[in-house]
Amino acid sequence: MSTTRPAPSSPHSADSTATPLSTAPLIRDATEADLPAIQAIYAHHVLTGVASFEEIPPSVDDLRTRLASVRSHGLPYMVAEIDGEVAGYCYATPYRPRAAYRNTIE
Repeated sequence: MSTTRPAPSSPHSADSTATPLSTAPLIRDATEADLPAIQAIYAHHVLTGVASFEEIPPSVDDLRTRLASVRSHGLPYMVAEIDGEVAGYCYATPYRPRAAYRNTIE
C-alpha cells in the first residue's frame, strides 16, 4: 500500500503535488465515538459545498440515528483513520423501498 497521496488530475486543483502520509489510512467500522468527527467533516461540506442537499448540518444525535438505521439493514458504515483521527467516512443505504430495488444500495 502506498503512503503517498497521488497528485490531483486537474491542473486547477488547489494542491497539485503529492502529499506524503505519515501512515497508511486504517479503514474500520465506525463507532458512536467517531460521530463527533464525522459530524464535523459533514457539517463543513453541508455549509461550504454543493454535493449535499441538506442545508443545515445534522447534529451528532441525528447521525447516531442514521448510524443505527444503516446498521439495522446490515450495511457498512466505515471510517478512514489517519494517525488516530477520523479523516473520512462512508456508508451504504438502501436505494429505494420499491421491490425492484431490494438488492440495490448506494
